[in-house]
Amino acid sequence: MSAVTVGCGGGSPPPRHPRSAAAPPAEEGTTQAEDPPERPPVEGAVELTLATPTGELLFLGDMRGRPILLYFFATFDVASQANLTPLDAFTRAHPEVRVIAVAVQRDARMLLDAWVHALTPTFETTFDPDNAISEGTSVLGQLGVPTFVLLDADGVPRAAEAGILPRATLEAMLRRLPAGAGGRSEPDAQLGTGDPGGP
Repeated sequence: MSAVTVGCGGGSPPPRHPRSAAAPPAEEGTTQAEDPPERPPVEGAVELTLATPTGELLFLGDMRGRPILLYFFATFDVASQANLTPLDAFTRAHPEVRVIAVAVQRDARMLLDAWVHALTPTFETTFDPDNAISEGTSVLGQLGVPTFVLLDADGVPRAAEAGILPRATLEAMLRRLPAGAGGRSEPDAQLGTGDPGGP
């Protein structure tokens, strides 16, 4: 068993849309969607900017309202590929959970596009256009691949697991959500492995 530390941060929250800062985009061809209305910040919520293979930018803070399972992977990694069958089954069984795979590697956009066309996954696929995840500078800190992080409906991390996981472990992660899957209780600073058993 291993533990994955998820930094929930302290102090002031990060900018709502990190891409709106003065820094230029890390990947050419990415486009920023029009800014949605501001929502009040949620303490401990993960704010990340992700990009689809087509260049559309997605902001996790705009996806609140239902749980999100983030799957950090690499297209060339054997362990990452071993998780695809259980992740596909989980995605089909849980439409109430938004499943987003995030490629964490160099040249992710180019490689992810080919990967998606070859495998046609049932879940959303994205990459980190700023390389903040691979460089360990994101709110999630340093993550290895493959790693799963479950966010509640408020965007707060509730469970994290690393490695090759059976579907039963993904199901067990759901049991770590607060009642109603959107409650605002104190976020976990240290997220360990969940129950590998379960339905």
